[in-house]
Amino acid sequence: MLVQHFQMFAKYNTLANHRLYEVCSQLTDAERKQIRPAFFHSIYGTLNHIMVGDRIWMGRFTGKTMPSTGLDAILYDDFSQLWDARIREDKRIEAFLTGLNDDLLAGTIDYINNEGKHYHDPIN
Repeated sequence: MLVQHFQMFAKYNTLANHRLYEVCSQLTDAERKQIRPAFFHSIYGTLNHIMVGDRIWMGRFTGKTMPSTGLDAILYDDFSQLWDARIREDKRIEAFLTGLNDDLLAGTIDYINNEGKHYHDPIN
């Protein structure tokens, strides 16, 4: 049953990202990149941060070492490129979770965070 919940959450994630990007597309580039009192400094910085986080975690789940870009990296300077990458990343997340099974959920994940600290955690 837990597998189906994660698969459903992946679909919700895709839908939420689509809605978020639709709303953000109504802003000008200057409005998206305007410095604000937010942790990642702007709407655009936050969108990039979410992409960085998704790529880091997907790399961990798929056993790939991800180079550290810093959590505040701007991966794409152009909004349309960022949106295209978001669509591809959401498809990758959904595809990964389509193959999810109880054995994987019962396993552990080993990774080193951006500060160099090693973790060995249960997946679920």
